[in-house]
Amino acid sequence: MLKSIVRRSNRHRHSPVDYHPEWLILDGNIALLSAFVFDEPVARFFRSTHSELKSFGTVITEVGNSGWIFAVAGVLLLQALKHLRAADCRSIRYNASLIMQAASYVILTVAISGLTANLLKWLIGRTRPALESTFTFAPFEGGHLYASFPSGHATTIGAIMMSIYLLAPILRLPILILALWLGFSRVMVGAHYPSDVIAGLALGAWFALLFASIFARYGLLFRKMERDFPRPRSGLRLTSGPDPIAIK
Repeated sequence: MLKSIVRRSNRHRHSPVDYHPEWLILDGNIALLSAFVFDEPVARFFRSTHSELKSFGTVITEVGNSGWIFAVAGVLLLQALKHLRAADCRSIRYNASLIMQAASYVILTVAISGLTANLLKWLIGRTRPALESTFTFAPFEGGHLYASFPSGHATTIGAIMMSIYLLAPILRLPILILALWLGFSRVMVGAHYPSDVIAGLALGAWFALLFASIFARYGLLFRKMERDFPRPRSGLRLTSGPDPIAIK
């Protein structure tokens, strides 16, 4: 497998990587508008209410914890490696290789986006809604109450949901809807402002796009599309068994 990656790397080393800067520019403007227009009234509403929506947010918000993602991706990675070493069928080895690449892609995307979000939290130091001070910042302060922007949970959700979106384009509508509900659960529970969530979702999604473009450059997992998001390589399947389910 490593030899194959090196060959692809040499073959595609002059291919450009699409960094999608327009994504970050658009997100920055939407987050800024949200900060001025929506953050204070929305935060005030959820501080003063105990609605069913707030209870619902409490139930679903923990999906944004990255631990379960690393656990699932790690298991897939180890199982695919086992099949890759033991299989005597070329199609099974090929599918196991793609599953390994998919698991590695998800782990890299979630890990790097999460680390970036935590660094930004520390650098920016925006106070959380509990302190009732929408535009107060304490850079380098650290601590839970000064780590509002961007939302780390929303960053993880943006990363994993965009990863699934790119790997299984047929699921794009439910994935987008789910990402919005999961992301804004952080607003419902009073942990973040809307602009924190918007920034986090877009940051995670941008990292998913970036790593998909890098993988596509080297012929791994994705194929590059002109003027469009990377598409999964043909033959990606959900299992390495004899009757795998293909992702179209």
